[in-house]
Amino acid sequence: AKILNKIPKDKLLILDIDVTEFSNDYAILYQNFESNIYNGLKLCLEKIKKYDIINLVLSQKSFQYTPNGIIQGFTKFCQDFDLKFDIIPDLEEEYDIQENQAYIVFREFDLIKMINWCKKKNWEFGEDIGVISYDDTPLKEIISEGISVISNDFALMGKKSAEIILNKIKGRIANAFYFQDRNSL
Repeated sequence: AKILNKIPKDKLLILDIDVTEFSNDYAILYQNFESNIYNGLKLCLEKIKKYDIINLVLSQKSFQYTPNGIIQGFTKFCQDFDLKFDIIPDLEEEYDIQENQAYIVFREFDLIKMINWCKKKNWEFGEDIGVISYDDTPLKEIISEGISVISNDFALMGKKSAEIILNKIKGRIANAFYFQDRNSL
């Protein structure tokens, strides 16, 4: 915030993260991580309920940054809907993946690891194991017959950014998210 404060307010658009130290005199278009994961999971609650437990995989050893809002939103969701849950720091070995459990993963590397492990055990996504990935990519549309995702709407973020700049809009604006249901859940 100290460094960004040196940039004139009318020349700065902050994207992705809400910088709480800034007043509404700044243009801030951010992801509401806590709300997005909570509401995204709520959209697929019935599918999640068919699993014994839902796991959030953080990938900390690879220095994958997971915003606190995601952890808070995930925990609140599980508590509000009385679901068994766990937060896994990293996927280390094959035994980390268990049948009849759902997993939320962020890194594509972890997703590929899961696909390989499930192939070895002849498990099917959406049947024996559930997977939700965070942030959509074209790859997630086609691998393993489609991976369900909770994603920031990046196309909309681009359009809103242009509107903010062209119309000199100030204040905090939470960008939209979506849940894309595919065969992995």
